[in-house]
Amino acid sequence: MPHKFLLPEDFEGKTGNVYEAVMVVARRARKIAADQKVEIEKSMHQIEVTEEQEAVPPPLDDSNNVYLKLDKPTRIAFDELFHQELEYEYREKTPGS
Repeated sequence: MPHKFLLPEDFEGKTGNVYEAVMVVARRARKIAADQKVEIEKSMHQIEVTEEQEAVPPPLDDSNNVYLKLDKPTRIAFDELFHQELEYEYREKTPGS
């Protein structure tokens, strides 16, 4: 997929301003990355390794490279924002903050 350059005008109507959009996307991307890490770890634990196989690296195949098929977390988060699938809300300010 070709890369699309994002301009400040692309964020109009998505959030209050560009900086707010970047912060929302960054938080969502961190959450997506954490979820992807859990999925990768699950898939790695499903591959059973015997003592004999430990000495020889396993061949590179699709089961060893699950992470290569995953989209980048920031790309997913931006897509969610632009397709209005991403919801966010402001926290209540506490006194002294």
